[in-house]
Amino acid sequence: MNYSIQLVTGRDAAFFLTEWEAGGVEIDETLVGLFNAAHGSNERVLAERLSYFDLAVVRFSLAELLKIGLLPEWVWKRVRWQRVNSSPSVARLKDALEREVLGPGLLQAKERQIRLLKLVQAINRVEGLPTRIDGEVEGLAGRTERVVVFRSGVVAYDRTPHPLPFLRALGRVITLHSSA
Repeated sequence: MNYSIQLVTGRDAAFFLTEWEAGGVEIDETLVGLFNAAHGSNERVLAERLSYFDLAVVRFSLAELLKIGLLPEWVWKRVRWQRVNSSPSVARLKDALEREVLGPGLLQAKERQIRLLKLVQAINRVEGLPTRIDGEVEGLAGRTERVVVFRSGVVAYDRTPHPLPFLRALGRVITLHSSA
């Protein structure tokens, strides 16, 4: 992925973006995506600066990841967990999730949404929270663009212009407990 932004939220987020040397993307006045925010020594610097501006890094809960996956601006393709070598029973659940549930039309298919919830909850009980969800959004001129949303509040994508319609929709999912 060519672009990676750390979502940051708070009343003065748009102003803070002008102070962040690496720059970023203004999603709205209370939500921004920062470039070079979660790499090495920048984490400490970011934490100090955010506390000064009374801002917080976004972290997603399982419920929020599920809500993101069901946004109309998004086609959900994959869920990833930390564990790679799952037990055979969990591997079957993951396979069923990708083969039977995710993909186009999920938003209109209530039965698939219910199955999604059951499968994700079952896998979550064994492997914990997903680390990321992968999907696609409509980009410029109707081109399909790959986007990855990490539980840590990082959003990654390949091309500019930045996927602002999706990022704004993502902002509607963020709740107060999303930021830590």
